[in-house]
Amino acid sequence: MKIFDCSNLSNYPAHRGFGGPVVNDVVRQLKLHSSEYHCKWIDNPEKADILFTNDVFGDFINFKNKLKVKRMDGSFWQKGLLQRNIPFDEAAKQADVVVYISKYSQLSHQERCDIPKKYVIAINSASPIEYPRKKYYEKQPKKFVAIATDWAREEKRGASLIPVASFVNELIVIGSFPNWLKANNITKVGYKSSQYISEVLKECDCLVNLSYLDAAPKVVCQAAAIGIPILYANSGGTSEIVGAGIPIEDPNVSKFDCTQTPFIPIEKIKEGIEKIKENWEDLILKAKNFDAQKQYQIMIEKYYRNGFGLWN
Repeated sequence: MKIFDCSNLSNYPAHRGFGGPVVNDVVRQLKLHSSEYHCKWIDNPEKADILFTNDVFGDFINFKNKLKVKRMDGSFWQKGLLQRNIPFDEAAKQADVVVYISKYSQLSHQERCDIPKKYVIAINSASPIEYPRKKYYEKQPKKFVAIATDWAREEKRGASLIPVASFVNELIVIGSFPNWLKANNITKVGYKSSQYISEVLKECDCLVNLSYLDAAPKVVCQAAAIGIPILYANSGGTSEIVGAGIPIEDPNVSKFDCTQTPFIPIEKIKEGIEKIKENWEDLILKAKNFDAQKQYQIMIEKYYRNGFGLWN
């Protein structure tokens, strides 16, 4: 079976976040396992049996008699905040099979429009090879280092990261570093590669993920694979991929309405950090028992067997 990836190659790219194209880590991982499923990813769409997109099909939709598979991720929140994700819905309508990256991804799509007759839920996961397990502490570390991301907009992140820094010894922040993100104990790092982030995550004691209505945040998958506890806003599909963590309950807004601005009280963040410290040994045990390899294999298999129709 031959597969062509048309993500970011159309004349009508559907952009995410602050305008950058979709970084197709999914295809990179799928390619690593293609031989296990007797598949091959090729560069010629005319010779392909399957057209896959992490984005939109664009002009490739005119290629007939080919199975079209669309990966549907966290586009829902953009509908409310950016008003520019319509191509994602169009691509889902054009696809023969839609792969949702979490149950929430499927439910949020269903909330606003008809979903395809054929779809599969392949919950987002991270390669345990790229994110090797952290060396665990038996007891809570004396210096508590947390990691967070700053690339989500304030209205999506749910809270400023500045207060988080006051509850830990050190806060490492991944992202683009807005000018307002300043504190004496904040260290800023860029997102250079998966291997680089793996090393950064292993130096941290927990991940703080406050983003709102994410379908399946990649950094949460990475932290779960590393094996560090996660403090997270109990929103979107995040709870579906957390290995060990403490949830902060949703703010007082609708489960699917992204036109409202969430607000996570500072005291809730502080309370969550304290719970991670208080329950350190139990959380570390859960993190140790989280089978990242199994979750990753399930995700890959669902793409190939259910998404691409390779039942045998």
